[in-house]
Amino acid sequence: MRSHRHAACDWLSVHPLLCFRARKGWPLKRFMRSRMGRKFRIVSVTHFFPSRRGGIELVAAAINRRLAERGHEVAWFASADAETPGPDGGLSYHPMQNCGLVERLTGLPLPIWIGRGIPALWSAIRDCDAVHIHDFIYPGSLLALAFARVHGKTTVLTQHIGEIPYNSKVLSATLSAVNRTVGSLALRCASRVVFISNVVQAYFCSKIAFPRAPLYLPNGVNTQLFHPVPASERMLIRARLGIPENAPVCLFVGRMVEKKGLHLLLPLVSRLPAIHWIFVGQGPLRSELAPSSNVRIFDGLAHADLADLYRAADLLVLPSRGEGFPLVVQEAFACGLPALVSDETAAGCEAGRPLLFELSVTAPDTVEQWQRRLADLTADRAVLEARRGAVAEFAGQAWSWDHAVDVYTELYQGCVE
Repeated sequence: MRSHRHAACDWLSVHPLLCFRARKGWPLKRFMRSRMGRKFRIVSVTHFFPSRRGGIELVAAAINRRLAERGHEVAWFASADAETPGPDGGLSYHPMQNCGLVERLTGLPLPIWIGRGIPALWSAIRDCDAVHIHDFIYPGSLLALAFARVHGKTTVLTQHIGEIPYNSKVLSATLSAVNRTVGSLALRCASRVVFISNVVQAYFCSKIAFPRAPLYLPNGVNTQLFHPVPASERMLIRARLGIPENAPVCLFVGRMVEKKGLHLLLPLVSRLPAIHWIFVGQGPLRSELAPSSNVRIFDGLAHADLADLYRAADLLVLPSRGEGFPLVVQEAFACGLPALVSDETAAGCEAGRPLLFELSVTAPDTVEQWQRRLADLTADRAVLEARRGAVAEFAGQAWSWDHAVDVYTELYQGCVE
């Protein structure tokens, strides 16, 4: 007989819950509205706003904007920065004053919220219908979860990352302990838990007996922005960027931090000088990269410009660990760009795994293995060219933001009613 723990980890088709939960101060007419026409007041919580250009923030932005377009009211709370957007229809932004001491000491982006924004968060959660939190590990997420519990509010927790095997044994052990303790409590306290990656779901399901079955729901991708173009247009993009027409181009997109595998890519740049390397992102390891004849570095690109880089490149290279299934892989696929990723990242999307090139990032000869695989793939670019159509088709069929928002709306609705 299967254990409760494993039963809770099965795929669950999303259906509205047939439950009624009376709340003080809620007029009866709110429960008589059409299920399809119900509009919600949602508090969204992330550690940063999209100006930070992290995957979690971009995912939240895609969800929040679509919710607002459908008539829901979304109050987005995240750490303050110089580029906090202004109100946009039903989507409002609430920057939180924060202390970045943890990031300065360890490099981990764990802002601690302080100041007058905390009472505002308390009030917003008190008055909302549902709270949507992205990743439990951030102090602001835990604060919002606690406030939601006090007020008896529905909480949907989307968990993006699981175990991160840092080079530092102390950091790895600390994160593992946090996942077993704080993470277990947070995930069991949420009304519903959503995983965007198969591997992250399997990791937590092996450790936690969920009171309600979690969902696997992959992120969507904006195919109106990220889509393939004809080969002739790709060559025009290359010419505009100053990339030789016949040069093999490998692209890295992401924060330049340890878990993204920068330590592996840095020696490959010098070992494979025939490859034209493009790096997009910022972070503490950026100083270890220097522009050269075969290295270009970009930062702060608009999405349209990033889409052109996906189209111009021959291969996305992302030897990352501990981040579920990165949004950049989905964007690359949508533009028709094949990807070489770690085996752990490939396991994050079992349906798309046959279309990914994958390698281990833990073998003793990891650098040599990646060097050989990159040399082989870029030597015969016909293999990469042949895969472009298949990855674009898969992205268009498998990853939809509209579907994701449909599911999240059902979750808010089912739990509230």
